[in-house]
Amino acid sequence: MAFLGHIISGDGVEVDPSKVEAVRDWPFPKSVTKIRSFLGLAGYYRKLIQGFSSIVVPLTTLTKKNVKFFWESEYQESFDRLKQALTLAPVLAMPSVQGDYVLYTDALKLGLGAVLMQHDRVIAYTSKYLKEEIQRFELVFYAKGNTPNLYILTVQSTLRDRIQAGQTSDE
Repeated sequence: MAFLGHIISGDGVEVDPSKVEAVRDWPFPKSVTKIRSFLGLAGYYRKLIQGFSSIVVPLTTLTKKNVKFFWESEYQESFDRLKQALTLAPVLAMPSVQGDYVLYTDALKLGLGAVLMQHDRVIAYTSKYLKEEIQRFELVFYAKGNTPNLYILTVQSTLRDRIQAGQTSDE
């Protein structure tokens, strides 16, 4: 059954083949507007792509204010990797009320990632690239209750920031 750009079947959820064809035939972007358009389409399917946010970093950098648009090999590699990831996206399992969920997480200074699995099958991927001003904070990422699609991200200041704040208040 086709639903909102996905094919839902007994096997799970996958990208609609007509969308895969559109991605495969997408020409390289010649402007910031075209990059944003492509990233909009790709972002809709981000839960199907492992490491989505790390793949798109070069392209999103090119869309920032005061960055001159100049298409280089680094942008082409990111564009090609994203197209390939979208056209080869795996079939994700449908969550079941029976069985436990397993959430694998990874947190680096630059970003967060997680894979939600059940019965050894992937249900969803999620990732988040952290802006520079957020990278200095300590991050806590966890699932809330029994709801498989609800993730909570709390941001806390690091121990160093807390010590500096304490020292400043003592002066």
